[in-house]
Formats: sequence, C-alpha cells, structure tokens
Amino acid sequence: MVSKSILGLYLTSLLFTHVVHSDEMQQPPIHPLDDRVGVSSNPSPGDRIGTGELFDHVVGITEETGLSLEGLWILDGNQLLSGGQSCKRKGTVNNLFQLELLFDPSKVSCWEGALFAVELLQLNGADTNGNAGLVQGFEGLVGPTPLSRTEFYAWWYRQELLDGNLIIRIGKSTPNADFNSVNRLFPMNDKRESPDASGVIYGTIFTQGSLSSFLPNYYNSAFGASVFYFPVNDFYVSLGGYDGNRARGEQTGLRGPQFNGYYFLITESGYSWANAELPGRIAVGAWRQTGKLTLDTDDETITQQGVSGIYLYGSQRLWWVDRENVNSGVVTYLQLGINNTKTLPINKFLGWGLTAYGLVPDRLDDSFGVGLSYAGLNENSEPYPNEWMFQTYYQCCLYDSIYLEPVISYIPRPGAVTGLPQTWAATVRLMALF
Repeated sequence: MVSKSILGLYLTSLLFTHVVHSDEMQQPPIHPLDDRVGVSSNPSPGDRIGTGELFDHVVGITEETGLSLEGLWILDGNQLLSGGQSCKRKGTVNNLFQLELLFDPSKVSCWEGALFAVELLQLNGADTNGNAGLVQGFEGLVGPTPLSRTEFYAWWYRQELLDGNLIIRIGKSTPNADFNSVNRLFPMNDKRESPDASGVIYGTIFTQGSLSSFLPNYYNSAFGASVFYFPVNDFYVSLGGYDGNRARGEQTGLRGPQFNGYYFLITESGYSWANAELPGRIAVGAWRQTGKLTLDTDDETITQQGVSGIYLYGSQRLWWVDRENVNSGVVTYLQLGINNTKTLPINKFLGWGLTAYGLVPDRLDDSFGVGLSYAGLNENSEPYPNEWMFQTYYQCCLYDSIYLEPVISYIPRPGAVTGLPQTWAATVRLMALF
C-alpha cells in the first residue's frame, strides 16, 4: 500500500506539472555548467564514459579524425561504522579504470549517424557489500565474484536513422544505458547536455532491484541488440534482446556471446515533456528471461522455467533557482518494479530520491542528494522479507571533471545474513573523467 500511495502521488505531481507548464515550451539555454554538475557516481552506462580532453591534448587526437579516446577512474574507501558482520568489519578499497575508444565515421566520410565503440575495464575490488551482509549493496563498484577482473568490456555499433528518430545498437554492451535509464533526465534522442538524476553510489540507481539479476549491466555486459523508435519527438517504443546467461550466474562480462536458450528480452515505452519549463519523463517496460533457473536450498532444489517482470520509472525537475544557470535547482526520480522469480534474490523494488544542483554559493558545479532503495526479497533464498537502504552524499567538483564525494549509507536491517544489527557505512569516492 505504501508503494501504491507513493506512485499515485508521484504520477499526480507529474501530470500537474505537465499541464501547468505545457504551454511554456521554450527550450532552456545551454549553459557551460551542463557537463560539469551532477555526474554519475557509478560507472556511467551512457555511450560516452569521459570527456576525451586529456587524450586530445596528450595524444593529439583531433575532432577531424572522428576518434575519441575517453577514460574513467574511480577510487573509493569504505568503512562500516556499525553493524555488518563483526568479524569482517574492516575498511575496504575499490579501484576501477575504464578506457573507451569511439569512432564517428561522419567526420571522415558521408556516413551519418553512426558510432562505434570498444571499451576495456580493470577492476580491483573487495567484498565491501558482503562484509555488510547486504543483498542490494551500498557500493555499486563491486558485485559478483571475481572482484578483481580485466575485461574486454564492450564493443558495439550504434546507428541513427530517420533524422535520429530510429536508433539501433548491436554488439556487447550494458543495455541499462538504453532501458530503465532513470539517471538520464532527457530522452535518448535529445542531444542536450544534462546532469544525472542522482549521484548515489549504490548500483540499483542504474539497474533497479527487480531487474538487477537479469538485465545485463556493469560489470557483466552482454551481447545483444536494441531498437528505439520515436514516432513523435516526445514518445518512443523500444525492443531489445540479449544473452541472458547472467541470470544463471555466468559472468558474461568475462566471456563472449552464448546461444544456449538463455535470453533476456525487453520492451519499453516512454513519454517526456523535455521542453517544458519543468522537464520530466516517464516510462514503463516489460521483460522476459528464458531458460531453466534453479536454486538449491537446505530442503529442496527449486526450479523455474523462465521469469517475467514489469517496471516503471520517471524523473521530474521540481525547481529552478536561476534559468540562466540551467542546472541550479532540484530534481526527483522514482523507480518501481516487480517480477515472479522463485530462484533469485529480489521480487519487488522501490527507488526514490531528491537531488540538488548548484545550490551552494560559489560552488555551482557541486551537487548533493538523498536516495532510498527498497527490495522485497525472495523468501526461498533470503532470510528476511525485505531490505531498506538510505543514502546521502555531497558531490564536490575539485577541478574540471575531477570529483570528491563523501557518502553515508544506512541499512536498518541487512537482508542477506540473519541476526545483523542496523548498519551505518561511510564512503569517500574520488572520480576522474578524462
């Protein structure tokens, strides 16, 4: 009932905002702050992971070549302040490096709308979330083992057709860049720069909990294809199909495509009011995981032939401070999802947050926010029916595209291990986009 009430209030506010401001369709001006404030605090699932500026200067790559070499480095330290597994209550350090080479053939030929990418990933991680006894994980850099890995992470081709109203992607990728992408405040066909909806560091901001064991995502990319079609500028329908072996525990990020009956199929449709005075968007989706999944318990082996689910997400600009400083203000977002899994940890999910951009005097590139992540847990695999997680952060721009972010996480009752007390955790994350 709580989630239904929240959903009702949220949808009502979206409709009210759209009706009130639908007659004010002037597109806000682009401001230099747009690509500096409110960046992703996890590995970005977007087409571009960095700025390309460092390699432009050092290597001498120019725009005329069509090439862009971009990078992302994230280093963080974590400490359980209370709770967690007492025998493992120690500090951990996680280090991620990604490097991406992009090629735009339109710069050297008449081939318009295409983009090619290859990407490498190096992670040196620790069991940060396992130490806390969590199902969801308050720290999004680490997930399933191995926690230290080197991957040929992505290789894909993206093509825009019909003046950008038809978008196709094929190859090995993280499709949460395209589906359930609540962090993207504007739709895929909108070229304007925008801050991300939140800077929380837990992974469910990118792949909400009811999808997290199924939809390929960081760091388990997978081979597949997607199609997005915009029959009108503010509305789209989409389809995608991918290697679905991640649902049975395969580390798809470390191997090539597999065609063995395990597939992940997804469709999504969304509507946006991106040019209104208070922009927003909303989308709904449905998905199907094929193949036989099993769970071994103390009493029996549970089997299930395929899993299905639905989800909804949206984001809404609530307030501007100054229209000349486009991103100064507040944004909210909402995620909902449910599935019928009998073998994997999360059946239901609710995510919500508020993010403020450029509100601190003389610190217009900074942002801060709060996030809530609720998981309804599978009673066959987890000892508790649910797990709540709350997080707050301050993202400080040190210089250009280098950010320092302190984070506090609170979990009233960790859901993966019985008998653990409430848990508080502190994280300090350093991020560099180059």
